[in-house]
Amino acid sequence: MLAFDVETRVDHTQALRFGNWQYCRLTTRGWQCVDEGRIYDDALPTSEPEGFSVLRRYAESRRPATDSGKGRIRLLSRDEFVRDVFLPAAYEGRARVVGFNLAFDLSRVALRATTGRGRNHESFAFVLRDGNRAKGYSEYMQVPRLRITHADAHRNDIVFTKPYDSKQPHWSGDFVDVHTLVHALTGKGHSLASACEAFGVEGKDESGDHGRPIDADYIDYCRQDVAATRGLYVEAVKRLDSLGLPVTPPEVKSAATLAKRTLEALGVEPIAKRMPDLDLHGFGIAMTAFYGGRAECRIRHVPVPVRLVDFTSTYPTLFALLRMWGLVIAERWEQVDCTEEIWGLLEAITVDDCFDPDLWPRLVGFALVAPDDDVLPVRAQYDPNRPAFGIGVNHLTSAEPLWYPLPDVIASTLITGRPPRILKAFRVHPDGVVDGLTPLTLPGGHVVDSAVDDPWKAMVEQRQRIKADKALDPSIRTGQEKGLKVASNSGAYGIWSEYNSNTEPGGKTASTTIYDRHEQPWTDEVRAPETPGKYCAPPIAAVVTSGARLLLTLLERCVTDLGGSWAMADTDSMAIVANEHGGLLDCPGGSDLSADGDGAIRVLTYQQVKNIRHRFVALNPYDHSAVPGSVLEHEADAHCYAIAAKRYALFTYDPDGVPRLVPNKVHAACSHGLGHALNPYAHDKTIPRDRWVRELWEYHLAREVAGLDPEEPE
Repeated sequence: MLAFDVETRVDHTQALRFGNWQYCRLTTRGWQCVDEGRIYDDALPTSEPEGFSVLRRYAESRRPATDSGKGRIRLLSRDEFVRDVFLPAAYEGRARVVGFNLAFDLSRVALRATTGRGRNHESFAFVLRDGNRAKGYSEYMQVPRLRITHADAHRNDIVFTKPYDSKQPHWSGDFVDVHTLVHALTGKGHSLASACEAFGVEGKDESGDHGRPIDADYIDYCRQDVAATRGLYVEAVKRLDSLGLPVTPPEVKSAATLAKRTLEALGVEPIAKRMPDLDLHGFGIAMTAFYGGRAECRIRHVPVPVRLVDFTSTYPTLFALLRMWGLVIAERWEQVDCTEEIWGLLEAITVDDCFDPDLWPRLVGFALVAPDDDVLPVRAQYDPNRPAFGIGVNHLTSAEPLWYPLPDVIASTLITGRPPRILKAFRVHPDGVVDGLTPLTLPGGHVVDSAVDDPWKAMVEQRQRIKADKALDPSIRTGQEKGLKVASNSGAYGIWSEYNSNTEPGGKTASTTIYDRHEQPWTDEVRAPETPGKYCAPPIAAVVTSGARLLLTLLERCVTDLGGSWAMADTDSMAIVANEHGGLLDCPGGSDLSADGDGAIRVLTYQQVKNIRHRFVALNPYDHSAVPGSVLEHEADAHCYAIAAKRYALFTYDPDGVPRLVPNKVHAACSHGLGHALNPYAHDKTIPRDRWVRELWEYHLAREVAGLDPEEPE
């Protein structure tokens, strides 16, 4: 394994200054460092001669970090490092290259970048070594390039390209970005410092101050970064191995990888592969009916006391309630017309009916709706000055009928008090069970019989058993339960809606067959054709997310039926206006009136919210010995100040009456709406990523809520 990290300039170039690397071998005692060295920019001896002298004296006077303590710290220029260490180890020796935010570090040791060619036109191609320019070669033809394709904020695909002039077998490389691995295992974006803390690794040196003159402390800081990265990698791999899945660290790109490997371990083939005659029109209907979580703000610019509640493992819970696993392991799917049944169901549906678990499997289907002032999700151009389409759950009238998952038409009926006009409806029904399914042993020893057991449900149950097992080593307990959490969440939703778009090179278009709400498919020329992911099955994803919106609507009705209000809702959570004793609260636009005749809202008591939570015990699909009680959990009691959907803060008042965000146990402050601002602490990796968000919100709350004149944050 080759682990390394670099330090760069703090100007716009972010060019290499120096770095550190460790070359390690895996032995029976674990990873042993056998070589260590410094990297420096080829121009450093002339651009920063004093800094280069410090690097040279440091290498001559310090022992290397090898486990034997023998040898010396090598000091190599960028070109020497690429020629004598990186390529011999990573390309010829096929060592694993490890780093935190690895793509950035690799780009700093490259000579220059070009854009990829053909299908790789969205990638960066990094040239590693100069050629013999006297003979007309701009790069060394026997040396591969590095091709890096940016996927998202947590993931990059990194490979070696085949050299232009090479007859040797090509090696595409073995790269592990520990940032990506940690994100997949925890479901959270981490800095190196916070990741080390989360995994119990001796962390970063706190003395780092990027851009300062090169001195011994700065070099120590970089060395410690490499040691921390190496230690974090080792602990992350232990956590990955504890899940018992057939996956290696380079393969882990996201939590979806863990979910897909779980299905592979269970012997579950992709639905589209084993059902070649599947009706793709049904897939098109499902994609047009696929929306994300419901997020709303109901009380704006008025601080109100709230009890924040949210649903336990929302998507695995819905997956289990809807009994989706039967579709996953079915030999075939059938579309069964249920139009008349849905007419009858909607005419009689009540809130109480929705607390019957036997209702939910009947909702795995879709209805063609003629919307007439119904409350339904819709994609629309909400801002006439912007071409982008947004999604909202609002009153909708449409001359053209639209398809919706059945939970959405139930939700509309509960909100408006009348059923939408249904033109036709069908249910997706599983038929048979495929052969070749195999059991899977989860961390902690629980065995999943995939022919009958929903693995995501089993993971939630096992996660709770592991959390409750105080005899387990804390690090093992945390690792196993976090891994089960991210795998179950992705397996119950994300992988079923995966489509990957690939922009055609040179602005070209590709002829693509499109399946949508229309009866017949059609073709069009598109610049970014989409390819379904391995386990893509839109009907599952569309109905599960629709079920989450129905759960939230059910909670809304429980609150409003008591005369209560809520400040905001976000996918699986709701801030219900509540306090210890209830009563009326002044609120402009409120449906009640205060003693002064002003608008007011009714505040529920904590006991009333507790009673609402108790109603959701009926919808707990889990083994109650593992996951007891309600699937609606109490998260926090605080005040809520909301501006818009996903733009809110949860806070309490300190003894001096200053608003303070609640601790990080809950998502207390949203960064949505702050895209115009930059993190002033981005240069200091030791500072938590959300510190600036919390400071900005507390400044705003002090001014707008408490009427104070706080010092403006940096």
